[in-house]
Amino acid sequence: MATATHYDIGYMKWTSSDKPNRYTREQVVTYLDRLTGDAGFGESFDFTQTEWVIEDIPLCCIDGNGFDAAKTAADESPENGPLAREYANEDTPFPPVVLVPCGQGFAVIDGCRRCAAAFLRGDTSIKAFVPQHDEEDDAICDSEFLDSPVSNDAPSK
Repeated sequence: MATATHYDIGYMKWTSSDKPNRYTREQVVTYLDRLTGDAGFGESFDFTQTEWVIEDIPLCCIDGNGFDAAKTAADESPENGPLAREYANEDTPFPPVVLVPCGQGFAVIDGCRRCAAAFLRGDTSIKAFVPQHDEEDDAICDSEFLDSPVSNDAPSK
């Protein structure tokens, strides 16, 4: 029996189940634009991946670009630690973060504070949009993603 998680982010509703749903590059770009409220934000990333899925990704695998959930959670700058701690107190699922392969793990394109909040809640994984991985794909992080800004956006209520 498939398990399902329902997300309602106001403008985008879907159900994620054990069977991966595929999303297009354009859908992920639109998701980023609407989640951040910044038209054009998603296009600022030169995504070459054309198929994406939502998967549970272990938090310990999200370490690309030097991201560290514990450091983000402990950061006292107003835009990081305090908001991550506030999100950690929410009892609703977080909107999926957006990750790209980087080395043996993943780099955060969008959702650093949601990852930090999941870490604070004691979660071991988080739902994430990730490129569909085929055996032919390599897991080397493209330099375009290393140079891209990382957004720390708020989960929508």
